[in-house]
Amino acid sequence: MSDDYFSANNSLFGAQQMDTWAGVRLLSSHLTVFRLQLSPNLRRFQFLEGMNVLFEGSFLVDSNFYSYLAPNKLRTLVKYRDTSIAINSDRNLKAQVMDFVKEYVIDFVWVDTQFYDSILPQSTPSVIRSVNFEPEHVLWEDPSKLRYFRYLAKVSSERNIIKNRNVVAISPADQMAYRNLGGIEPAILPLRQLPYLIDSIESIPLSSDYSPLPFPYIHFAASNFDVKHNHDNLKFILEKIAPGLKRLHPEVRVLIFGHRFPSSMTVPSNVRCMHFSNNFLQYIKNSLAAIVPHRGGAGMQSKIFEPLCMGIPLIANPIALSGYPFTVDREYLDGSDESSILKALAMILEKPERVSRVAMESKVKSHQLFSRDLFDSVLSQVIAHATH
Repeated sequence: MSDDYFSANNSLFGAQQMDTWAGVRLLSSHLTVFRLQLSPNLRRFQFLEGMNVLFEGSFLVDSNFYSYLAPNKLRTLVKYRDTSIAINSDRNLKAQVMDFVKEYVIDFVWVDTQFYDSILPQSTPSVIRSVNFEPEHVLWEDPSKLRYFRYLAKVSSERNIIKNRNVVAISPADQMAYRNLGGIEPAILPLRQLPYLIDSIESIPLSSDYSPLPFPYIHFAASNFDVKHNHDNLKFILEKIAPGLKRLHPEVRVLIFGHRFPSSMTVPSNVRCMHFSNNFLQYIKNSLAAIVPHRGGAGMQSKIFEPLCMGIPLIANPIALSGYPFTVDREYLDGSDESSILKALAMILEKPERVSRVAMESKVKSHQLFSRDLFDSVLSQVIAHATH
């Protein structure tokens, strides 16, 4: 419950948790904020103001086939054609949300996912800040043969939602997807932790247990490797990039940050698994480059935009920039395939002055695109549009 980026970064896991934390902080600077925290795994919820728990209880989340035959879930499934929304359509939770809205005179509801649309009161203005354009997300992340069926179902649910809610996109790429789907032009609110990182960037704390590494290194950072695009990135780095790097530049290592490292993967000798580190920002600050070879899913990835904000050279697949106006060889280096990545690494080692200029350009542009003033302006416009 503070604006301390470093404290949040050492307590939370992954871009989405950080984004949600920063979203609460941004809203709290404009309004009195009540939070409804839902844990599907625990099947519990809490309703809070600040750190004060006003109410807590349980709700039903059941994804077996027969659960969808319950009248409320079946109605939701028919309406949205989306199992992710139907599974969360607990009628008791919906009634509880309505009670909270009435008792605490809630002016509008802000939700960070489409999946709870069915429990939102129709009579209260609602904003859905989409972290992913779901149809595209399914195509990227679902390896099964059912992904095309799920894609069509997600198209239906997204079209249903944009008719009735104020939708906010996370990136220009997602904004275009919504425009193509329903002709709307949603506001864009990027990863909300970025202005907090930018404001703190010059004062990264040095932990007492931090020890500089005795070799040059590049890094890849992920929340966890259960996520398909993180797993694909890791596999490509271990099987293609690390061996090529060892052959051409044996003095350089690769650091891998992230949870749930797959035990089945063979780790080359020039790769070090860092898992979760309290000194994460200090390590990546001293990295030769961040590397993200995969195109990524829908939405916006912190592994791309944190290095840009910090002025760390970035080697990335252009599609992973999510439509933001960064230019190859001006603000980042091309990482669309193995040969371009190894070429970029050679440039970093052989022409450090040129790469330093690229990193500085990325930092300048990031600070323009992700400034706190810009976020506050967009948020004010979204709130005004939703409540009038």
